Amino acid sequence: MMGYEHAFRDGNGRTARAIFYWYMLKNGYDIFEYISISKVIKEHAKDYGISYLYVQKDYGDLTYFIDFNVNIILSAFNELQEYLKVKTKEFYEIVNVLENSKYKNKLNFIQKDLIKKGVKEPGRLFKVKSVQNVYDVSENTARKLLRELEAMNIFLPIKIRRTTHYIAPADLRSRLNKISKS
Repeated sequence: MMGYEHAFRDGNGRTARAIFYWYMLKNGYDIFEYISISKVIKEHAKDYGISYLYVQKDYGDLTYFIDFNVNIILSAFNELQEYLKVKTKEFYEIVNVLENSKYKNKLNFIQKDLIKKGVKEPGRLFKVKSVQNVYDVSENTARKLLRELEAMNIFLPIKIRRTTHYIAPADLRSRLNKISKS
């Protein structure tokens, strides 16, 4: 209702969406944490305005406005589903490549996870300290895991001052495919 009534000079829609998100999350609809209604509304800005005009023309009948917003929510759900399908497919492709590689039995969970992150973010820099903290391992273990990935030609070492970091190369996915075929 706030989105329609315009109680404030500016920010009515944002305020209404914030209250909507709060209400949905408060009532256990946790999926709304991952849905962007604002993005879909921006894509359908013309229809958003038309829904207001229909309400005004039809003596305040909010059916048009409610219908528009329900369709926006459904579109946002569909976008999330499509995004999850793509990411799930990418994840299983990487898992499949790793399972078929000659290093299959040499990689542990942490190394596989680092590789997945590297494929997801080419050029990502991996530091011994961050691996140590994220995976709750000793500094020596973190260093050993990264050096093993370097030895397998999966990550590249890079010196920054006196510290060696490891970078996920831009062609990491194709490197993994080559490893799985050899």
